[in-house]
Amino acid sequence: MRMRWGVLAALTVLAACSRPVAEVPRINEDRQRAEADLQFRLAAERGLAGLFAPPAAPGGADGITQLQRLHAIGARVLEANAPLCGRRVRHDLGVVPMNRSDSPFAANFLRHFENDPAVVVLADTGPAGPDRPRAGDRLLAVDGEPMPTGRDTLPQVQALLKRAAEGGRPVALSLNRAGKPLELRLTPTPRCDYDVLLERASVVNAFADGRSVRFTTGMIDFAGDDELGLIFGHELGHNAMEHMDKREENARAGSTVGAVLDLLTGAEHLGGYWADVARGAYGRDFEAEADYVGAYYAARAGVDVAAAAGVWRRLAAVNPRTITMSTSHPTNPARFVALESAAREIDAKRRAGTELRPEIRPR
Repeated sequence: MRMRWGVLAALTVLAACSRPVAEVPRINEDRQRAEADLQFRLAAERGLAGLFAPPAAPGGADGITQLQRLHAIGARVLEANAPLCGRRVRHDLGVVPMNRSDSPFAANFLRHFENDPAVVVLADTGPAGPDRPRAGDRLLAVDGEPMPTGRDTLPQVQALLKRAAEGGRPVALSLNRAGKPLELRLTPTPRCDYDVLLERASVVNAFADGRSVRFTTGMIDFAGDDELGLIFGHELGHNAMEHMDKREENARAGSTVGAVLDLLTGAEHLGGYWADVARGAYGRDFEAEADYVGAYYAARAGVDVAAAAGVWRRLAAVNPRTITMSTSHPTNPARFVALESAAREIDAKRRAGTELRPEIRPR
């Protein structure tokens, strides 16, 4: 009887769960097996080469180059996909601020400012042109409102820049460049409304939380620009397809089923168990969906998806377990082959003159 209740609960949970809605291409199993063999060979070759290779020099040790690179790539993807982000769109000036006290990466970048608590432009990710801020410019005021300075003020600075850009009207920016005052007028551009964050960690990773896209310094050092664009597209896919919200909705559905089972069977605490089961339901499918829609997001930003997909081969060479392990994510061979299919689909749409939008089933 308990087994019957368990089967019924599992079926009920799956029926109640939110699931992927994108038309992800089916994977050719023969192609996947061949790709797995290739990735095993690449991992073996890397292992042999590593026995005799000198240690690699760390890249971007001060974090500034890594931050600037991430913001440049992220801005490109967020701006290119504003038409696909629905209500999660904001106007953005493209100015990335930094001050001494609020950023773990600021010390080297701001050393020439001595003890000045100035807010400084870390990067400008807006349209190229002469009348734009430059890295190292001091930010003095936005539409006449002075920049807050001092400790713990970077969130206020960011909020001020966001408020000024609302509605997309031109914004007056007061700067100091090399000791000389400078007045610029910037027109904000629409972007997907997700923050871009960098975490100091050597692990090669990136993730999304529904509000932001986060990369580690290890990932920035590991991947090329197009590879980072593809991975950024994947994480944006998680956010835009609301995967975090869907997981929590699924957990609530599982908890409800478990609570009903508690009443019917006299058992205890099944709600928590089925909440965990439901939260993980369709986990690999959500990852595959993020790969698929993320390929489109990257392509819209100018990324060569077919070439960038090689990052999964390089990651497999670094961590061969990903060639066969699929606990929460598809295997790396499956991801590579799926991206090949997505790239062909994207190229076919380009040749046909069709807008690059992922195929989504009607809800």
